[in-house]
Amino acid sequence: MARSYLKEIEARFVGSDAVMAADLMLREVGSSIVGRNSLVIGYGMIGKNVARSLKSNDSLVSVYDKLDTRNLQAFTDGFAINKKAELLKTSDIVFLATGDPSGALSVDEMLETKNGVVLASVGSKDTEFDLKGLKAQALDVKDYGSQISRYSTNHSRNIVVLKQGTAVNFFLPSIPVEVLDLVFSEIFLCAMRILKREGHGIGRVIEIEERALQPIAHDWLRFVVS
Repeated sequence: MARSYLKEIEARFVGSDAVMAADLMLREVGSSIVGRNSLVIGYGMIGKNVARSLKSNDSLVSVYDKLDTRNLQAFTDGFAINKKAELLKTSDIVFLATGDPSGALSVDEMLETKNGVVLASVGSKDTEFDLKGLKAQALDVKDYGSQISRYSTNHSRNIVVLKQGTAVNFFLPSIPVEVLDLVFSEIFLCAMRILKREGHGIGRVIEIEERALQPIAHDWLRFVVS
């Protein structure tokens, strides 16, 4: 389901909320994402919507993904691409949206970022970068505003972390219920398929076909738009 069309609609809201939340946090300390060099690491369903929202909010956006097929897509979508190490040197704010449980950014990579860089996670778990390792390296930690922490390391640099490394989009109220209804409807449909044992098989990934999603889309449009 995480790859379905209905889930991608939700991802548009997640991307927009992440950028809006990060900007609100920065505004608490008199800053903003406008005009800043932003880097999005991970160009999947969430990352591409974060990049799109950053661009519409007048940030200068670069993208890095470990898969070159996604880097190619980012390039054709109009975003700058380069090696991760090079982009980290010039980025003012980094949004991490890989969903990689092993972490997208190591301590060593964080210590090679631009001084004063802001790190913002858009992952569902606090695994996008090694915050525990960063804390171990820090000589001093100061809190600014309600959701901002500045880590001063022994490499004479400052690294700013938003919302303690957890997903920044959760700083805002939940995604609109009318959008979540689409996701919950497909979850219900998936549960029914499991109960009916349709398409089961060891090692198989079962996706709901588009024709089965048509009634959900039809009813949603009828009740929400009409």
